[in-house]
Amino acid sequence: MRSRVTSGLAPLLGATLALAGCGNGAAGPDSTPGPESTEPASPADLSADEVYRQIDIDGAREDSPLLWRLDEPADPAAADAVRVVQHLEGLAEAIFAEQQPVAETLALLPYLTTPPETERFEGYARGASNPGGIDLHGPRWYTLLSAETTSDEALVLLCYDIGYWTRDGAEGAPRADGQRSSVTAYRLLAADDDAGGPPWRVDGVAYNNVETADGAPALTEEQVAENEQRCDDWATHTLDDR
Repeated sequence: MRSRVTSGLAPLLGATLALAGCGNGAAGPDSTPGPESTEPASPADLSADEVYRQIDIDGAREDSPLLWRLDEPADPAAADAVRVVQHLEGLAEAIFAEQQPVAETLALLPYLTTPPETERFEGYARGASNPGGIDLHGPRWYTLLSAETTSDEALVLLCYDIGYWTRDGAEGAPRADGQRSSVTAYRLLAADDDAGGPPWRVDGVAYNNVETADGAPALTEEQVAENEQRCDDWATHTLDDR
C-alpha cells in the first residue's frame, strides 16, 4: 500500500537539474562526455551522515542560496527520500558552481543516484556544455508538495520559486508572474542493503511528472494541474524573504 505524505505550503535538478537539462525528460544541449571523461566513480563505504556532511544543501555560491521552506514528513521513509533529494540539489549546485567538476564532488553522485542517473549526470557535467558556464544566479526557494513511498519506490514533488534565478539575479527584476514557479518530480528507488549511504537513490528527474518503474505516469493530468496551481500560488517571494 502506498502511503502519502503532503506538506503544507507554509514551508527538491530540482531546479538545477531539470532547468539545466540533466534529468529524465529534459535533455541537455550536449550531453556527450568531453575528452577528460571517466567512468562513474564507485562509492566507498560511507554512511548516510558521512555523505550528507560533505554536501551543503544551502548552496555553494553566496549569491545563489537554496532556501528550503518545508516541513519534514512524519513518515520516516518519506523523510529519508526528501533528504536525498535535498542533498542531490545541493550537490548539483556545487557541481555547477565548479568551472571544472572535481573528482571528489562527482564521487558523491553514486550515493544519491542510480547508476544510469549517475552516468547521465557525469556525462553532462564533464561534457562540452560545461554546467559551470550556466550564467544563472540568485536565490531559489523550495517547498515540498508531496512525498510518497512504497517498500521499493518513492516519489517526491518539489515546488521552487525561481523568480530571481536569472542572469541578473538579485540585482535585477524578477521573472514575470506565471514564469517563476517550477514543479519537479523525482522518482527514487530503494538502495540495496549493502550499498552504503542513504536508503534511497534518485532514478529519474523531470518537470511535473515522472514515470513509475513500470513505465506508467506517476500522476494524472488533474494532479499535475493541481500541483502547478499550488506552486504558482506559492512562488511569490521577495528578496526580503531570504
